[in-house]
Amino acid sequence: MNKSNYILGQYGNYYWIEFPVKAFNFSDFLKKQGKILIGKYLAMVCFDGGPLRLTGEEKANGWHEVNGIAYSPELTQRHISELFYERNDQWCLFTSPTGFPGMTYFVNYGGFSLASKGQELTNADPIWDKVGIMKNIEFHEQLVTEFWEEILSIDPFNFIAYGDNFIFISKNKEEVAMLIK
Repeated sequence: MNKSNYILGQYGNYYWIEFPVKAFNFSDFLKKQGKILIGKYLAMVCFDGGPLRLTGEEKANGWHEVNGIAYSPELTQRHISELFYERNDQWCLFTSPTGFPGMTYFVNYGGFSLASKGQELTNADPIWDKVGIMKNIEFHEQLVTEFWEEILSIDPFNFIAYGDNFIFISKNKEEVAMLIK
């Protein structure tokens, strides 16, 4: 994990960090910072780009599914060591069992990022299509606005997206800081 290649931010009472996926190892995160997840309840919104279909064994281990979202039992170290993940995963974590009707699969939007894209216009070559770049920036900004509206509505303690970027959001600033120590 390249701990020098990241972006930090804050939105309301949420703190976030974002790494390009090439600079982040999800397996290392679970091994080294997995304790962040202990005692929380995972809602796996998106697994490999779509809903996770639980197996009988997963259901026997306390997982259940509602509206295409897979919910874990309270996470222990054992659960964390057995967590399954793929690219294009999107997770919400809560401090108590919580349900919600659904969430947009933001992780499936190519290059989804919480960082501003305004610099793209400044850095654009003069022969590039600036109108197209502006439309892309506007789309991105609208998508980020929709993202934060959903986060505020769902109110998770943590959010994790593992797509083209690894995004970790927490209500606890120290949890975010743990990812760069």
